[in-house]
Amino acid sequence: MLWKAFGWESAQDFLADAERGIDPAAPVGHVVLIDEINKADSDLPNSLLEVLAQRSFRVESLPHPIGGPNVQSPLIVITTDEERELPAAFLRRRIVLTQQPDPGMRYRDWLVQRGAAHFAELPAELPNASPRRAELTAPVILEQAAEQLVSDRQQVSSLNLPPPDLAEYLDRLYALHELFPGETGAQQQWLGRLSAYGYLKHGVVAGQASVSQTRAPVAGLAERPAENG
Repeated sequence: MLWKAFGWESAQDFLADAERGIDPAAPVGHVVLIDEINKADSDLPNSLLEVLAQRSFRVESLPHPIGGPNVQSPLIVITTDEERELPAAFLRRRIVLTQQPDPGMRYRDWLVQRGAAHFAELPAELPNASPRRAELTAPVILEQAAEQLVSDRQQVSSLNLPPPDLAEYLDRLYALHELFPGETGAQQQWLGRLSAYGYLKHGVVAGQASVSQTRAPVAGLAERPAENG
């Protein structure tokens, strides 16, 4: 992706077959997403420092570097869940935005707000917004999934273990939406089943049955009446 962003024309001969039908004209600009950089090789952030500073890099198959000082820099968005600390020099050269609740907002309500941004009903004034949401997720699902995450988060945090957060919450909603679109009853049933282990990222924690994936499903989670579906 960086090759296309810094050297669109030179990348055309090396595109995958599925990309060859795309208009080869150089776009006005590029946006590059590097998602969850903390899961990449530990030397990637430092390697990117030089690439981004010089706006260029070399590819073995080409005699000349890709990019250069006259190339328009792409907008590069990098995400991390902070499970591994990134180098200080790398962070100093980035504009860091930390996703967190607004002051005074409960974490549970913030999760529901983020879930609604992905899955709630589109406003009447935006009937043609994209992407379309042919099947909606009921508010009760957004709320129950958030409540369970907050409960597990509090228990895990007290043990100084990395807690589940927004990424796990949205993954849960995406899975329910894909498997049971518009079926609130089925989504509630599976929320109950998944409560036994879904947000618990550490497997079995010695002496801590309440945060181990061997625990029973949380009683009452899926027993409240569904709002629709």
